[in-house]
Amino acid sequence: MQEPRDRGVEARGGGRSQGLGGPPRARLPVQGRRAESGSDRAVPQIPQPASGRGRRRDRQGRHLLLAGREPAHPLIFSVSVDLDGLGCYAAIHGLDAASLPEQALQAVPVVAVSRLCDLFSTLRLRATFFAIGGELGIAGSARALRAAAASGHEVASHSHGHDYALSRRTADEIDGDLARAERAIAEAVGKAPRGFRAPGYTLSPALLEVVRTRRYLYDSSLLPSPPYYAAKAAAIALHALRGRRSRSILGGAGQLFSRRAPHWRGGVRELPVATLPVLRAPVIGTVVLAARERLAAGLARAAAAGGHFNLELHGIDVLDASDATPELAALQPGLRLAAAEKLRRLRALLESLRATAEPLTLEQAALRLLPQGVSH
Repeated sequence: MQEPRDRGVEARGGGRSQGLGGPPRARLPVQGRRAESGSDRAVPQIPQPASGRGRRRDRQGRHLLLAGREPAHPLIFSVSVDLDGLGCYAAIHGLDAASLPEQALQAVPVVAVSRLCDLFSTLRLRATFFAIGGELGIAGSARALRAAAASGHEVASHSHGHDYALSRRTADEIDGDLARAERAIAEAVGKAPRGFRAPGYTLSPALLEVVRTRRYLYDSSLLPSPPYYAAKAAAIALHALRGRRSRSILGGAGQLFSRRAPHWRGGVRELPVATLPVLRAPVIGTVVLAARERLAAGLARAAAAGGHFNLELHGIDVLDASDATPELAALQPGLRLAAAEKLRRLRALLESLRATAEPLTLEQAALRLLPQGVSH
């Protein structure tokens, strides 16, 4: 079966890397610069530093790279950022998301995007931001995302409403949500998204089919990790015992043992979130930022699969308690570490990856690893 023509492939020159020259710095709120009303919080300074090659096969034996076509490095890596607002975390913990003040609502789509764009600019690295269409109405969020896109970062879709049960909706409901997100993102950055990631890493045949029929270039929703699934189930049960109803849900157990490497799934390019081999523990922002630098770098190397390391971050990974409400900060452990320290650790990890691997956006990685026209 041949993959249907993707939107805009010809316009992008077949998906070849556009190079990694330093993108212009995003014009976003920083220290000393007056920001628009409601978004003038100080952004911590980013600490400066003190000073299986060849064709790989998946389990069916099909090449992940075309014959004679190898990346410049044995490994490529992608950094993606899910822009789940603090309202999403309030919903997970059973809190009233509607009661969050404007400062908390802006924390991810404005403040976190600003901090990450500053960091990526110093590293000359282009990332993929998964935006939630419904949050682009928050003051300053569309402007921040537009600046990120102007700096060369990819903007993909994380749905419109960030409905944790999106995978359980009807095909028409799913289609309507994705269509609304596409319109909101296109209005904000001038271009429709080509990548998709489902809320809560939960896929279903119906959701994947809508992703295919809407002609997305790739999906990056899979987190094939039984340990993560178990931890999530325990957290949901704990919230229930405390009398709080979490909006989070458990996806189908079948996807927990899906392939770790990039592959075709239901006619769609799938780029799974990084997990360790054998143990399948997730290697995501909350894990690597809690680890010592050498351990974080070792986890990243070990989690590469099929020539690709797909590091997923969340905007909240570069926030701290000062960016959230006291009630939410008390329930979200990651907010206890200072944002400046988390940025320093993230910088160290990305510098170590740059030394041995080629950075690509997920859009670029999808076309590199799973080229148009390869049978699947």
